[in-house]
Amino acid sequence: MKRYSIQMILITLFTFAVACEEQGPAEKAGEALDDAVEEVGDGVEDATDEVKDTFDKDGPLEEAAEKVEDSID
Repeated sequence: MKRYSIQMILITLFTFAVACEEQGPAEKAGEALDDAVEEVGDGVEDATDEVKDTFDKDGPLEEAAEKVEDSID
C-alpha cells in the first residue's frame, strides 16, 4: 500500500509538472495583454516627455511667450 501511494504521488507530481510547462490560451492571451499594456505605457511616457520638453524653460513655447511679452511692452 505504501509503495502504491508513493507511485500515485509521483505520477501526480509529474502530471502537474508537465501541465505547468505548457501555456494554455488564457495564459497566452494574458501575456499578450501584458505586453500591449506595457507598450501603451511606454508610449504615454514618451508623449509625456515630449510635452515636458515643449513646456520646459528655454523651449519653443517659452521663447514665443517672451516675444509676445516683448511686443506688448
